[in-house]
Amino acid sequence: MPFSPKRRFNFFNYLVRYGPAELCGTIFAYVGSFITYRRTGSEIWAAYGATIFEDIGFYGTVFVRDVRNDYKTAKKEGRSYGWRGVLYTVVRLIAEFGIAEFLDSLIVRPASIGIATHLLGRKLGVLIGKIIADFIFYFTCIFCRWITMRFQIYMSGKKANLN
Repeated sequence: MPFSPKRRFNFFNYLVRYGPAELCGTIFAYVGSFITYRRTGSEIWAAYGATIFEDIGFYGTVFVRDVRNDYKTAKKEGRSYGWRGVLYTVVRLIAEFGIAEFLDSLIVRPASIGIATHLLGRKLGVLIGKIIADFIFYFTCIFCRWITMRFQIYMSGKKANLN
């Protein structure tokens, strides 16, 4: 069930959208944290390693899924997808995640994972730090997605209630 801009906030829609990517991101975060710590011996670098690996897992999953969905939609509508379609998908992803990702990757996630790992150890700290950072990240993402959907509706000339 794809996201509909006419619906009110529905947790299930966001779980379907972000859940699989979160799972991949979590696995990648653990791998990144352990690999980076083993190579550097630094908790700070391990926190950034977890962040970078998590981004690869998360956005790789989101990108592949959205390209596949946009391709299928274009095919159904009799349009070609090609590089222009991929670029359009990337621009939408940047609008949805850009601001949240900037703050998340540079400040929020490394700090929360680093502090939680320092206080709770690597096994529990990566998970707890990730969850704390996810709350901040998703609040920002959902707000940006809501704004993007409103803009798309405004540009199409349709009236819709997004409250």
